Amino acid sequence: MADYIFKGLSTFNFTIKNKSITLTDVELIKRDILNGLFTTRGSVPKNRKLGTSLPSLLFKQMTDETLNSVYDEITTVIRNEPRVRSQFVDVKPNYEQKSVTVTIGFFIVTFPSTPQQIDLFLEFKG
Repeated sequence: MADYIFKGLSTFNFTIKNKSITLTDVELIKRDILNGLFTTRGSVPKNRKLGTSLPSLLFKQMTDETLNSVYDEITTVIRNEPRVRSQFVDVKPNYEQKSVTVTIGFFIVTFPSTPQQIDLFLEFKG
């Protein structure tokens, strides 16, 4: 019997050399959060509420209003993920490079003593 709690599949880094598409526990949850962030709202048949507007926000001008929307979208995804409890979401803009560094800190409910983190670098194209 394996020593993991969550198990799933991902073809994100699938290569011919690495034929395993199974993810477990922490890596699975991180991948699910990233999938939730970068799935365009309305693109999933039979579940039009799934996803965020984050992909389209990156094609807008980088303003304080847009940055607030980025923060809101990220916190919504974290809040809707039942396997995690949010610790923090830090959005650091770089107006000269039209980019944002996002750090998401959270705890996995079944591993509450181990903090986890996802780091994102987002570039605005607008």
